[in-house]
Amino acid sequence: MLEKLKKYRNSEFAKNILKLASGSTVAQVISILCAPIVYRIYDRSDYGLLGLFMATTGIIAVFSTLQYLNTILIAKTEDESSIALSLNRFLNIFLSLLCLLLVFPIYYLIPNLINAQEFGAYFFLIPLSIYFNGQNEIFKTYANRKKEYNIILINTILIAVVSPLLSIPLGLIFDGPFGLFFSLIFGQFTAYVFLLLSLKKKYNLDLKTTEFKTLYSYAKENLNYPKYILPTEFLGRYARQLPVFMINRFFGLEVLGVYNLAVRMLGLPSQLITGSISSVFKQRVAQEIATFGQAIKLFNKTLLSLAAVVVLPIIVITLFGPELFGFVFGEKWIAAGEMSRILIWLFSVQMIVSPLSYLFLVRNRMKETFYCHIYILVSCLCIFYWSGAIMKYSLNTTLIFYVVNYCLVYGYYLIRSFQFSRDYEG
Repeated sequence: MLEKLKKYRNSEFAKNILKLASGSTVAQVISILCAPIVYRIYDRSDYGLLGLFMATTGIIAVFSTLQYLNTILIAKTEDESSIALSLNRFLNIFLSLLCLLLVFPIYYLIPNLINAQEFGAYFFLIPLSIYFNGQNEIFKTYANRKKEYNIILINTILIAVVSPLLSIPLGLIFDGPFGLFFSLIFGQFTAYVFLLLSLKKKYNLDLKTTEFKTLYSYAKENLNYPKYILPTEFLGRYARQLPVFMINRFFGLEVLGVYNLAVRMLGLPSQLITGSISSVFKQRVAQEIATFGQAIKLFNKTLLSLAAVVVLPIIVITLFGPELFGFVFGEKWIAAGEMSRILIWLFSVQMIVSPLSYLFLVRNRMKETFYCHIYILVSCLCIFYWSGAIMKYSLNTTLIFYVVNYCLVYGYYLIRSFQFSRDYEG
């Protein structure tokens, strides 16, 4: 047993995970230290508006690369991955420009389409956020393929550190959510510049080197990504952000701000540990499936690692959630601790299953994922309308139904992912 642990510790897989996790740890520690200050400066409604903005841009961003992003990682040759990189960058630039053209007519002519006027002037930041965040994801995926884990490490630190550190002085100077929005965009911009300059030193990132005919041909060859993954990812992203829109509609921005704090704090372990494991797992599992036709040992090792991570957060949040949130963030955020007792179960299951479900993509099971996301969206809509609008239950009661439903879906994902990790056909 000790020999196996020693062998695992010295493996490249473990070293890459530890490298990414160490950077994430530093970033999240600084972010956690800033959070008690930041959440005392800004009101709950400010965070509610920021959460609504991020949910909206997150859904729009699904279309920023038409889901060709994964072709960068899965490409069989380096020349193919370079073509995929250029294609994704062009698509992101195109959508960002399209958003820039549409924000004004949407805001003034059809504001109810996506609750545009609730954002005020911050609505016009959507194109910038789409561009910077999209380019960051593209470059980070390319860095992952090249095993540039030091670059990914520093990028993770920049994203987690710049925004909260900047939002503190801005919150003291300006009233309202200005500091939150400016620091968000500036943090995305900083990460984008760092990734661009770091990768440009080693690799050719010039968009002019790839002809339009080559990009068109490659996009046509991989048409299954926008055809199946795009609608699937849209439904999944919308389903994940659905509570944000439903809470804003039925309970208001202040309650939404409380919910967003609970979600953000519970998401830290996922960003801290599972994000690092996921990055390495994606690269390794695609490689092992292509080489050996199966990755059952890697699947089991990753599953056990992820399961071990979630035990402590479940115990701490279940026993001390409200007291912990009240002490750290102030009494006005105690309700976030109450919500976290419910949401911790969803986040724990999600932390385990989400990285492993990448096998759906590797095994080309996009259509199955699409049907799962249809169920998630329809069932979650029904839960919120039935519980929140018809029965008038409290938000916490509504969240219980929501969490149970989601956990059942993740159980199905786990079983299927295990099957895909074996020598699978069909």
